[in-house]
Amino acid sequence: MFSFSSPISRMVPLVLLAVGSWMAIIADFDEKLVWQTPPEHRFPAIQFSPYEFGIAHYRGGILISGTSDELQLINPNCKEERLRCADNTLTKEALLTEEKPPLLNLQFPDGKVNIEQLLEKKIQRSVFGKQSFSVSHLIVDTARQLSVSARLIGHIQNRVCNAQARCIIITLTPDREGRSAFYSEDGGRQWRWLSHFTMPGAKGNISASFAKLRLQDDGRLFGMTDNRLYVTDDLGQNWQQLVDLNILLPKNDIDITNDIDRPYSWPESGNIEWAVTKSRQMYLWLKITSYHPSSNEDGYYLTNQTLRISVDTIANKISEIRWINGVVTNVETSAEGKTYLIFNKQPEDHYSLNELNSDGSFKAVFEIGHKELRQLYVGNHFFMMRVDTGQRIHHLVSTDDAKNWRRIGEINYQGRMLFDPENNRFIGFYPTYGKAVGNKFGLAYEEVGFK
Repeated sequence: MFSFSSPISRMVPLVLLAVGSWMAIIADFDEKLVWQTPPEHRFPAIQFSPYEFGIAHYRGGILISGTSDELQLINPNCKEERLRCADNTLTKEALLTEEKPPLLNLQFPDGKVNIEQLLEKKIQRSVFGKQSFSVSHLIVDTARQLSVSARLIGHIQNRVCNAQARCIIITLTPDREGRSAFYSEDGGRQWRWLSHFTMPGAKGNISASFAKLRLQDDGRLFGMTDNRLYVTDDLGQNWQQLVDLNILLPKNDIDITNDIDRPYSWPESGNIEWAVTKSRQMYLWLKITSYHPSSNEDGYYLTNQTLRISVDTIANKISEIRWINGVVTNVETSAEGKTYLIFNKQPEDHYSLNELNSDGSFKAVFEIGHKELRQLYVGNHFFMMRVDTGQRIHHLVSTDDAKNWRRIGEINYQGRMLFDPENNRFIGFYPTYGKAVGNKFGLAYEEVGFK
């Protein structure tokens, strides 16, 4: 038995104190997000697909799109006992009624007639007495309550807004071939069809789609499709090609088909990080893999670096091509218009959070060393990053411009989680099976904010 007068016994309280401090750190480490369900969730909920949500933001607001299969049309001839006919059907009369949020398909020429004909054809082709249609919903934030501003039969491929709340959506609808576009000047509350819109370089290719889309404050729209960068200043009537990576990369001995016979390869073809600075310079960052001969089993080993392509958006031409020793990922723009990115410096394998300068360089605002940084969220003086230590995953959060950080545990959300950078909050759309309830617009969601 120890007495407190002995040297060993005097160490015991110190050890206990150290263990207590360590436990307190772990408690802080395991801080959890507390989700809150907004009031008035007592109406039947729309059953959304968790895979087709998307979000865009502008100064002071957000625009969300989501897709459901809520429209089921019964075949009136479905009377045979062996066929199970739906009885909770949304009929075409209910779809076309003006009591619901407006249906954007009706803006097409002869839109109502075309929709009726389309639905009738689908009904007649139905084998089991019903047909399901994908209905997309455009969702806006009104007085901190989400509401549906418009609907669309079909899918929304892209949605983008600039700071002035001017927004564009690119859609794929069953009643029209190819892509269509709609434009809003009030953050998505009212929409008009862009009848003149065409996809750049598609030439009748109805499968063409944008991998990236950006609407500048001056009204110019940048789009990346089929590894080509285009710009339009008349909302898609005329496009100008700025960069063709299918030509530029092979000229720089970079393969885009993962052929290891070349010294360089773009293994994530189509995966591009980009940003536009206030000086109207656009930067494209491509992760390039280098192959090096080796005596190992594969006969080579790999290293990664970044090819940065600078585009002068005033002169509409490439101004510089430069190699960077490291990998640029997760390029995000804050609510204040600043651009941030995660950089993995090579060969040191050192991760950092950086702010982009107007000349394309960047400066570190937070460095973490060899711990892998992923999933950067940038809001209003707000940062959140997913950290992989190799043994466990957690998140780092700062609400004061990266001056101070706190840790929260890994987020395993069962539905679809979207980040609202204007209000520093996550919006979660959880699975709505059975008799789930939502607000009066049928939206079942929850949210968590940061202070």
